[in-house]
Amino acid sequence: MGYSGIFLDRVTAVMRSIDAHPGLDGRLNAAVEQAMTLVPACDAAGGVLLGRRRRIADSAATSASAAAADQLQGDLGEGPLLDVAHDVALADSNDVAGDRRWPEWAPVVARQHGFRAVMSTRLDFSDRTSGALTFYSATGTFGDDDRRAAQLLAAHVSTSLDAAKVRETLERAVETRTTIGQAQGLLMERLEIDAEQAIALLKRVSQQTNVKLSQIAEEVVSTRVMPGEHASDPAAQN
Repeated sequence: MGYSGIFLDRVTAVMRSIDAHPGLDGRLNAAVEQAMTLVPACDAAGGVLLGRRRRIADSAATSASAAAADQLQGDLGEGPLLDVAHDVALADSNDVAGDRRWPEWAPVVARQHGFRAVMSTRLDFSDRTSGALTFYSATGTFGDDDRRAAQLLAAHVSTSLDAAKVRETLERAVETRTTIGQAQGLLMERLEIDAEQAIALLKRVSQQTNVKLSQIAEEVVSTRVMPGEHASDPAAQN
């Protein structure tokens, strides 16, 4: 079945709303807030990004119950969001209390939070980061239209979050280069050395202390001295 013009207009508005947020956290929060706009049966929604060992590294939710239900999946190591993050594109149930796929998680979510139906869709990233959007309903059930809308939203959110992540990475890289340049200039002035000697000194301290070059540079810029004895010992440059 095709999408109606009204629905497509709604999707376009939702996508623009999500993309209007500049950062990863902002877009993830916007995505879960917009979930109920596209999926009417949804009473609450959550979004998570997973790190190592299937642990939740970042999250957003429209309610305390949705946040708790998502976090419980991470704690127990089972649930629909973990299924879609690693195995399938979509996992749903219109009978959470009786679903045997998640024997520990499902009864708790049904009993404590009153959710009757759940639906998770996968979020994909170019750097292999995984995640999920999860839709919860305490009063209704999810049908085929809801599934299509959820997957359409997840596809756009994946692209939007990926773009935000790339932008944040580039911004951090620019900030790092700027800080290293500032530290380099301070050392050139303080120790009366040239640019090549200054960067060599920073790298040597980084290697000797097993601290990242960017962190060494930040310390130089903030304190105006080199870590340890290197700032007061011009011979260290030789």
